[in-house]
Amino acid sequence: MSLTTEITGLTSEVRQLVNTVAAQDDLVRDKIAQLAAMVPNTARLLYVDGAQGSDNNDGLTAATALATYDEALRRQPPGGLLEVRLLTDVGQAERQPLTAQLVRTIGWDAVAKTYARRTLTPASVADNRSDSIAAVWSHGGGIYWLRDVDISLPAIQPSIVETSYFDGWRAGHIVVAEASISSGGSYLIQRRFGPASAFFSNVQFAGMDGLKFKNVPAGTDPNADRWITTNITQN
Repeated sequence: MSLTTEITGLTSEVRQLVNTVAAQDDLVRDKIAQLAAMVPNTARLLYVDGAQGSDNNDGLTAATALATYDEALRRQPPGGLLEVRLLTDVGQAERQPLTAQLVRTIGWDAVAKTYARRTLTPASVADNRSDSIAAVWSHGGGIYWLRDVDISLPAIQPSIVETSYFDGWRAGHIVVAEASISSGGSYLIQRRFGPASAFFSNVQFAGMDGLKFKNVPAGTDPNADRWITTNITQN
């Protein structure tokens, strides 16, 4: 056998080995992707930019931010953690349940990479039901946490008896810090059914017609009990 023949044979074998390794590499990558897809996505960070964003984006960076706060809340990882960074003032058109254990919404400056005050404006009130306003509610636990987000609640029509922005049904906890909450009318700040708590730190209230909380003891009609102020902390 000539040297040329040996070299040709070895070259062919090497090529076969390379192709085999490449095929195995593709197989390994595919299996890793399948495994990653099976693992729950328990934590998510999303950006919202009402001026430059799009709800068709992935929302994972400031450059690919979502356009609406509603879409960010729709993408909560069930049972996990969600942080929403508001790059601009935003509205909220829909009432959203908490499916994550923690939803943290903060005002954010993407350039300075620090907190920046933003305003969240829910949609208007339509009737006497507490769910008539675009709001956030927790059913069976969960924490809704706001920082550096001013909430500008819409004016209430004269016929409206009460409505709320924060609702905790069968538990649910509210944390608001470095913010303001303002409205024109009588609002429930938090309505609770069962164990729940609310903590406000350095929060200014304006036009609220009194700071009101409603606790609904288990087994009672949530629309018939009196106002009480318990389990509330503000400093």
